[in-house]
Amino acid sequence: MQPLDWVITGHVVEIFLFRGSKQTDNMSTFFPYWAMLMIIAFYIVLPPLYFATKERLNKTSPLTLTDYYVMCFIMLFLVTGGYQLYFWCQKAHLGEAKEVQKTKIDHVIPKVPEAIYLYNFLYYIGFGLCVVSIMSYQHFVHLLVVGLGLLCFHAIFFLFYPTKLPSDTRHSSDATNPFMRLTQSIDQVYNAFPSAHVSIAILIYFVTRGVFGPIALLFPVLITLSCLLTKQHFVVDCGGGVLIAIIYIALVRKLYPYDVFK
Repeated sequence: MQPLDWVITGHVVEIFLFRGSKQTDNMSTFFPYWAMLMIIAFYIVLPPLYFATKERLNKTSPLTLTDYYVMCFIMLFLVTGGYQLYFWCQKAHLGEAKEVQKTKIDHVIPKVPEAIYLYNFLYYIGFGLCVVSIMSYQHFVHLLVVGLGLLCFHAIFFLFYPTKLPSDTRHSSDATNPFMRLTQSIDQVYNAFPSAHVSIAILIYFVTRGVFGPIALLFPVLITLSCLLTKQHFVVDCGGGVLIAIIYIALVRKLYPYDVFK
């Protein structure tokens, strides 16, 4: 399950566009104009913060504030556009999707709807850590290729081995949390295994650890925890995401001609 920018800013749609409307329950059928405006606003506000952080933690990078605006502008369209491949796989998978099996650990872990904010918003921080870790435009381009490559790696898996969350995962009580309701209205129950949320978080760790050190490990740990607490994923999904990430990163290191994990 991987809503990212659409879900991160999607609550604005409910507040400004659908509040008091009978169409609220069918929000996913509307193009989120307000959400897109908020995404653009974030990418306008964040570059100075990235630049200031870089000046403090990554002084060897020659990138300027203008460079950060350029990179964020490109990321705006690649992130929101690239993930349409993920959502397309939820509808175009081949064959009947198999339900993910819960483990004993899953039955012990409680469902905490409030963790949905961590599940979504934390990715803004993760992308920010990546931007701050970029050393040059060449590094930026190769990082985009590797990131999109991982997304395609998942897409192939989702198409030919479709999976979905167990039928008893989502409840009517989830509607009490507007952000959880919005997330579920956009992100369907498919593409459960392996967790792209977890594997991309691990990729971000490997990209950022050179600048931020061991503390960067907190990112995939917290993302995985949020997946389990929101029941957007289960232990098997998260384990699969870790395995996919390890295999993919190993292949990148062995076969890709540029070292993105500086």
